[in-house]
Amino acid sequence: MAMDLLPGDKERVVAYLLKGKRMEAVEFLHQSLGMPMAEAMAVTGKLALQIPSRSLSGSPPKRNIGLPQTLGGVLFLLIGVAGLAVIGNYVWGDYQFTKQASRISATVIEIIESESVDDEGHRSTGYFPIFKYTYKGREYTHQSSINFGSDNYKVGENVNVFMNPESPDRILVDTFTDRWGAYILFSLFAIFAVALGCMLLFVV
Repeated sequence: MAMDLLPGDKERVVAYLLKGKRMEAVEFLHQSLGMPMAEAMAVTGKLALQIPSRSLSGSPPKRNIGLPQTLGGVLFLLIGVAGLAVIGNYVWGDYQFTKQASRISATVIEIIESESVDDEGHRSTGYFPIFKYTYKGREYTHQSSINFGSDNYKVGENVNVFMNPESPDRILVDTFTDRWGAYILFSLFAIFAVALGCMLLFVV
């Protein structure tokens, strides 16, 4: 049995087992040492029981994801992180703007309808409200760059806006959609890019 093995032979069998090559260990005992197959299997099994299971499992196999997948993962990560950084910069800028701005009232004077057609020929209509407000006796107008539904605003409706007295031609409409809608949408795209990059690099 295992105790009858010479130290060098036993070490070789253990080395096979540590590498997960159990059949090679059996073959070594059977062919090289002339041990009967049944006895070689029994000896190998007995030695395997003496080795901690963590040692037998060895290190986890290295993932070979290939250059295209690596580049794709890195690219998506960079796009996502850069997108989140840009969004964070804009959010910080809006926060600084609202700290210095005054809240005034503006009136919706018109809603611009803009029709677009996608690559598949589907038509969609966007609605962009135009706001009018007065500061120090001068009237200003501001057209929103956010596409709203047809029922979000009505002509004649009054809304609160932030306006910086040092640059009164710039305003920030004080509604959740105006302030956060675009940021949330683009953040979702950026987070998706980061998640996809991590999946390509570390999971798939």
